[in-house]
Amino acid sequence: DVLKEYIARGTYIYPVRHAMRLVTDLFAWAGAEAPQWNTISISGYHMREAGSTAVQEVAFTLANGMTYVQAAIDAGLEVDAFAPRLSFFFNAHSNLLEEVAKFRAARRMWARMMRDRFGARNPRSWALRFHTQTAGSTLTAQQPENNIVRTTLQALAAVLGGTQSLHTNGFDEALALPTEQAARIALRTQQVIAHESGVTDTVDPLAGSYYIESLTDEIELRANEYLATIAGFDSTGNGMGMLRAIEQGYVQREIQNAAYAYQRAVDAGDAIVVGVNEFVSEEAAVPLQHIDEGLERRQVERVRALRAGRDPERWAAAVPVFAILTLMAPATALYGVINPLLTAAGRTRLVSHYAWANAAAIMLAAWFAAPFGLTALAWALAGRGVLGVGLFVAALRQARGQRLMRTYQGLGRPVGAILRLLVLPCLGLVAARLAAFAVLALVPGVGLVGQFALGAGVAAAVFAGIVLVAAPGRMVEMTVRLNKALLGAG
Repeated sequence: DVLKEYIARGTYIYPVRHAMRLVTDLFAWAGAEAPQWNTISISGYHMREAGSTAVQEVAFTLANGMTYVQAAIDAGLEVDAFAPRLSFFFNAHSNLLEEVAKFRAARRMWARMMRDRFGARNPRSWALRFHTQTAGSTLTAQQPENNIVRTTLQALAAVLGGTQSLHTNGFDEALALPTEQAARIALRTQQVIAHESGVTDTVDPLAGSYYIESLTDEIELRANEYLATIAGFDSTGNGMGMLRAIEQGYVQREIQNAAYAYQRAVDAGDAIVVGVNEFVSEEAAVPLQHIDEGLERRQVERVRALRAGRDPERWAAAVPVFAILTLMAPATALYGVINPLLTAAGRTRLVSHYAWANAAAIMLAAWFAAPFGLTALAWALAGRGVLGVGLFVAALRQARGQRLMRTYQGLGRPVGAILRLLVLPCLGLVAARLAAFAVLALVPGVGLVGQFALGAGVAAAVFAGIVLVAAPGRMVEMTVRLNKALLGAG
């Protein structure tokens, strides 16, 4: 869930609109290759930890969810093909009844959105399947045993609200990593709720309560007000108002304002935190988890011993090889993702072009992967340039304008021919190099000229065999297999 990174956590790399493509491509790939995989965990947890209210958590999480669904539909995916595997991740705070109502409102809102707005017909597409974690931000360093009670209330709210899975925090996490005792108490908290409380005996056990039902309605009403405001950022009518709201900082400001207001209430004593600003008392220290600092020292010593004892010549020879393989491995990985996507989109010519570009890049890397120092890295980067041609052609599948597609149709045939001209010489060069390596291993005294003389003969025979045996339609598949074999041989 990359959108919550821009909103709350900050661990993102790409601009928001480009990062969305990673999400929708994953939806498409997993739908075909891993249909039982939960493709995303759309998260409100981090926004709540950053200081949002319960209403904001619902509104912003569902707004993110709608943005992902709209982006996937715009990419050509059928909503019922990917929506059943969407999942969510919510926070559970200590206001028991508000939290129960929050989960109920979110579930009801999501079902309506999927059915009425996006036209999903499969009831599994309407389901809000979610994981819950108790609120780390509510844990206090003062009187830490109180956190056991807080975590119990929060876990109970999640269960009463219908969570599918649950994470209970350790009571000492405001101070250190949990001790075994703290972790065990967190686990037993879940087990007591599950097996002794009776709250799991029925679905939605608080349904029908006047207060719960009215609070659910209120949260839904206020969350919809936020969604209407976010929709106002969508000036183009493409359903991407949340992206614009994030880019303009609206969502972040709302959360920051809520966090500031709550902290002022705590400081003023209007919001009571037991053991912190009220009911304060002397307390005994609790046992904490201490990491043995000697572990770091011993690990450093092991690495130093490994470096001191290794063969320096073998190490020097391996460094450029590993560096090049590290650079080239994404080519094969990208092919494994892009191939089914382009095939599903009917872009078979793009599949062919990308495969040839991929093959050329990896073969160039294999040719220059000999232990000839860091110069090989420069040649490997040149090989990556060939791959870039293929990626450029593959990216044209995203084109929406007819003029751009007509331009591609005009470029398609010469681009394919150029890529093939790059691959075929590379195939012969790689075969020659591999044969030369074999000669060098068998006859150490043979010089470089002798290596290539014999190697070229072997390579010519191999290349001729491939051309004679392989039908033209099989060439792409064979080059990809050769890529993988070369990478595996190292």
